[in-house]
Amino acid sequence: MILLYDEFQAYGQVKSIGLWLCAFGAIVAGFRIYQQWNRGEEVEGPVMLWLTGIAFCGGMVFLVDRFILSGAFSSSFGGSDYLAQTYTQSMAVESSRAALLLGIVMAIIGLIRVFQKFRRGDDDLYDFLFKWFGSLAFLFLMSTIISAML
Repeated sequence: MILLYDEFQAYGQVKSIGLWLCAFGAIVAGFRIYQQWNRGEEVEGPVMLWLTGIAFCGGMVFLVDRFILSGAFSSSFGGSDYLAQTYTQSMAVESSRAALLLGIVMAIIGLIRVFQKFRRGDDDLYDFLFKWFGSLAFLFLMSTIISAML
């Protein structure tokens, strides 16, 4: 039993160090994106990569904690299916929330693009504004449909 406790303690330390390194990398990358934005460069691609990296780090930690260490996969292949079903339902709800959060972040990025187009005086501002508003309406409509299905 002591060996099992030591393994979880070592995993906790590795997880903590890994999350701190990911957070430090996210801060450095965010600062570089901020510098590019101040120089007037396009930052949509780097922001998408930055958000994808942050989501990947958090998602991997979540998957390891929730499924591998808790034994949800092993219970779905034998014994009780209740634990696996509970984890699957909670994963569906949490992934719906994560998709909504990602959509909100993308909406904020779109709003920044609208503001930049407004400041530059671009001709296609209204077209872009209507596309942005339509994507927001689609986002919240799909979120409502997904939450109703769950």
